[in-house]
Amino acid sequence: MKLDDVFDLNCNDVANQSDTVNNDEPDVIIRKNIDKANILLDIIVSQVENGITTARMFEVASMLIDKITTAASNLIMTSNNELTLDIKRESLELKKREIDIKEALSLKKSGKTDMNIEKAIICTREDILRQLEENKRT
Repeated sequence: MKLDDVFDLNCNDVANQSDTVNNDEPDVIIRKNIDKANILLDIIVSQVENGITTARMFEVASMLIDKITTAASNLIMTSNNELTLDIKRESLELKKREIDIKEALSLKKSGKTDMNIEKAIICTREDILRQLEENKRT
């Protein structure tokens, strides 16, 4: 007994859909595949509730659940890695600003500059743009 007979599916339609080139992001592709797997699992559950069961159905169901769990954990890991990288970028930016401030203070102490440190503002372009946006709103 073939899988398409058990689930009353036409495998040719599925094969034609998989031949098309998809330029979506990997996360979007994984989410779409998870949705498709969930539909198949719903079909399996309804078949079991109707008393139609085969060993192959349970095998497919267990493989789908395993793959869905793996894909979901990969999505979470990717998301966590991106957050970690963002935090590290912010930390590096703050360290750079700290070094700039220390350098400016050391130049003032050595007398090598005419710049008035008390009036110097050290900030990033993003900070200035954010401040300008806030001023426009008020």
